[in-house]
Amino acid sequence: MTNHRIRKIDLTTNTVSTLVGNGTASAINGIGTGATLYYPKSLALDSVNNVLYFVQGESDSYSTSYTFVRKVSLSNSQVTTVHREAWWNYYNGITSY
Repeated sequence: MTNHRIRKIDLTTNTVSTLVGNGTASAINGIGTGATLYYPKSLALDSVNNVLYFVQGESDSYSTSYTFVRKVSLSNSQVTTVHREAWWNYYNGITSY
């Protein structure tokens, strides 16, 4: 998943389509391709297959790395950030908040 999208496969028609993400590397909430993702990984479904959770990471120009836990409501393809944590890469170590 290196194109900043999550795809879905329709097994009856063998069609692949984009569930969420538009190819832009970022972390903006939205619906379907209106949302932006950054290397989504570690996908997991909730117990009733209504919500897809995933993790993504992102870095900015100030040597700050962010880790996001995000979710997709499968009923409407709404992407929402559940948790965000930042790590600053200082010369004397790594600090988080």
